[in-house]
Amino acid sequence: MKINIWVPREEVWGLNAWLKTPWEETKGKSITFFHDKPVKEMDIVQVSISISEYQKIVDNNEEIEANIAEQIGWVQTTTIDPETDAQLQMLFGD
Repeated sequence: MKINIWVPREEVWGLNAWLKTPWEETKGKSITFFHDKPVKEMDIVQVSISISEYQKIVDNNEEIEANIAEQIGWVQTTTIDPETDAQLQMLFGD
């Protein structure tokens, strides 16, 4: 299965090379992409990628964002931890 994303034209070749690079060797480059064409004036190209390639991009961007947040002292929370889950059950029931 393929997923279509939109990528700035100047980054298409770089994205292709980045996707071929093993995960361990990526240099923490944030990948800019859109799920649809946001505005007509943008010079972007539609690219079809596999689900695993899409997951690699998303994981990479999340890792970069988490590192930046940690450096500036922001705390990341999740709704998938036991404490939060218990709090949600108290608020909304089962």
